[in-house]
Amino acid sequence: MTFLSAWRLLLLVAPLLLLVAYVLIQRRRHTQVVKFTSVSMLDSVAPKRSGWQRHIATAGALASLVLLTIAFAQPVMAIPTPKDKATILLTIDTSASMSSTDVSPNRLKAAEDQARAFVKDLPDGVQVGLVTFDTAARLLVSPTDDHAQVLDALGNLSVGPGTATADGIRTSLRLGARKAYLIYRRSEKEMPARVEEVRHAKEEGVELHMLTNPVEFLGDEKGNLVAARCEKMTLGEPDASGRRRPVPLPGSQYDIPLSMVVIAAGTSANPIVQASTPDLKTREKGYIVADAESLKTSKPGVFAGGDIVTGGATVILAMGAGRKAAKGIADYLENGDW
Repeated sequence: MTFLSAWRLLLLVAPLLLLVAYVLIQRRRHTQVVKFTSVSMLDSVAPKRSGWQRHIATAGALASLVLLTIAFAQPVMAIPTPKDKATILLTIDTSASMSSTDVSPNRLKAAEDQARAFVKDLPDGVQVGLVTFDTAARLLVSPTDDHAQVLDALGNLSVGPGTATADGIRTSLRLGARKAYLIYRRSEKEMPARVEEVRHAKEEGVELHMLTNPVEFLGDEKGNLVAARCEKMTLGEPDASGRRRPVPLPGSQYDIPLSMVVIAAGTSANPIVQASTPDLKTREKGYIVADAESLKTSKPGVFAGGDIVTGGATVILAMGAGRKAAKGIADYLENGDW
């Protein structure tokens, strides 16, 4: 057994101190009894009972404190399960964002390919299920050892409605926000959300600030958020994504009063890796260059995979990269070739 928050076990000192205090009080109590003027009179007015019985309530309270402290430390236990009795539930995002082509040919097809490869490598007898989610979760295949059924379902996936940004802003209103703003640096036409999502957001009361970009968040003297400083934008020439690049309009800054901000700005490469490892070859925007199959980088002994190679993608793609990297590392350790 291990503990997720082992440091909390230090709180067991409290029940120990209480136990010591209780023992000292009992010793003091016996001293006072001996000083009673007439022990025979005490025996006649106080009912006789076994000495241990009067400690039951205290012992129970201390035991409860100990058990509560152990539970507070979040104990966990790993129970090995034979592979032929394991159950795996594949969960794949099929929301509108999965149609993005930042991963070739698109996110959903890439996730499907990795999931299919994963299922094909599983030994016979392993139970596999499939769940997809967009605006709601759906169980497409209940856990089964018929892997062909799961593979067939993976071949019929399609992009559904919903994006994280639109869902988040609408949910904030449902949870009681007085106002909700969707601030976007391009026009409504360039928004990656579906038309019906934008319409539903407007119907629910979301205020859209198009061609607007936050440049600074403002706080009060206590560090609480009070506003977002924004500037108006105009659209210039198309960028690599095919959408027109937003360009700031000079002198157009203004403040929007806010108490909470949810940032949906995508992902970018962490610059620390490149700055600390200059001989590690990177692509535009700082993503690491790695072989597609072995995941070897330009630096001998270093492998890379996941979002730092592909850019923002899916968990299942990162899992697939981990499997490829494990094989590449094993080969490298065995023969030393780079």
